[in-house]
Amino acid sequence: MVLKNSRRRVVYDITTISAFVALSLLLFYVENFLPPLIPVVPFAKIGLSNIVTLVALYVIGGKKAFIVLVTRCLISSLFM
Repeated sequence: MVLKNSRRRVVYDITTISAFVALSLLLFYVENFLPPLIPVVPFAKIGLSNIVTLVALYVIGGKKAFIVLVTRCLISSLFM
């Protein structure tokens, strides 16, 4: 019975992390269409995807939020 509960926990963790990563990537993609905050500095962005990382830190904890952060950074670097 313990094995079944631990499998459910792993599946729950993976789906939660993937949902946070997907939402973060969506906000990153939307943010690319917004104009820069300061026109002189075009690389300065709002950082909407960081909001998802902060929510993940609060909801699922530090280690899993770090996984969300690293995964988002790796995947979003493919978009640029």
